[in-house]
Amino acid sequence: MTTVGQVLSKVAKDLHEKDNTFALGTHAPYWTTDEMISYINYTEKDFLRRTAIVVSDLPIILPAGNAILFQKPSGAMDIERISFNGKRMRRQTTWDLSRENQNWRNNSPGAPRYWHEDHLNVNDLEVDRRPVAGGTFRFFCTVIPVEHVAYPAGYLEDIPFIDAWEPYIRWNVLSLALGKDGDMQDIARSAYCQQRYLLGVALANRLVFGTALQMNAAG
Repeated sequence: MTTVGQVLSKVAKDLHEKDNTFALGTHAPYWTTDEMISYINYTEKDFLRRTAIVVSDLPIILPAGNAILFQKPSGAMDIERISFNGKRMRRQTTWDLSRENQNWRNNSPGAPRYWHEDHLNVNDLEVDRRPVAGGTFRFFCTVIPVEHVAYPAGYLEDIPFIDAWEPYIRWNVLSLALGKDGDMQDIARSAYCQQRYLLGVALANRLVFGTALQMNAAG
């Protein structure tokens, strides 16, 4: 794994800084240490949301009751799949649920078949039936990574991706740094770095989701 300090050492070299603390760099105080760490924190979340390259498997035990509104696992961003008691549930919208049955919220008890999150609090989801006997939800989802703390302790923390993706994280940090308003702004270089970052996003999506040809291939 690559540490925050190692990433910023490479970023500092690309920006012609004297060192990776930035507060003491060639262009100090144009780029600050806390600012650069915030760029890494932002990029890690953005990369996860765009690619789902790292997905967590999080079970939630439900007690017996009549609820159909539940909270997602703590820190969950995008949910890839949910199962209830080992059976996959389908994602649906409230509009489709109501078109099929306007009284779906009053359905008889049973194992949930559908779930939705539209028009709800960002941390909530709702199911179509009441699991009166309780059970277990199993969530496959991307989870917000733990934010890196300030220098110097934060420089020892690991980037939460394998080393193959570290260069693309660095490209976006460079893009954000070079796109910042001020004397050191370089829009052309910032746009180039952004394109390299998006190339990494595309490669990660190919690995996760494949291509149309691969997914439709027989055999």
